[in-house]
Amino acid sequence: MWERLTLAHLLGDDKENNKDVPPAYYADDNIYGDFLHHYQQRIDSNRLSTLYLARLLVLSHNALFYDRLQNDNPKILKDTLKDHPTMCLSPKYLSPKSEQTCLQLFKTQSYNAKDIQDQLHLVRLISIDDDPCVYLDSKNKLQVFKSSNALCLALQKHLEKGLK
Repeated sequence: MWERLTLAHLLGDDKENNKDVPPAYYADDNIYGDFLHHYQQRIDSNRLSTLYLARLLVLSHNALFYDRLQNDNPKILKDTLKDHPTMCLSPKYLSPKSEQTCLQLFKTQSYNAKDIQDQLHLVRLISIDDDPCVYLDSKNKLQVFKSSNALCLALQKHLEKGLK
């Protein structure tokens, strides 16, 4: 909850509407998701601290779903990772079964592409764990890094098709 309140404070809360929003307001996942989506445009990617906040925003959004993956139930894994594929970008936090599910989703292109594309446009670089995979150049053209990571290769293939 602290990260939600910190982001709300840093991004301006709901001051546009002159509302005093109580902290409990951000406990609702749907309201918080809408808040994050609405305020993504306020993030200036030219500043490092803002880039940190952008990454925190994505991690914060996915934090709620990691508990669902703990029991390795195949249906829960597939459904959760299909809807929130940015979780697949940090396989070091996933079980081997979750990572395998991510690879299958990326290969079959059966995931919420908007989730990945939103992150790409927000932070302009997508890495798998700490290895760079793709980025948007100054002309918003997708550039790929040479990689031997299976997740990255599958993602590159799909993103190259989707952003052309």
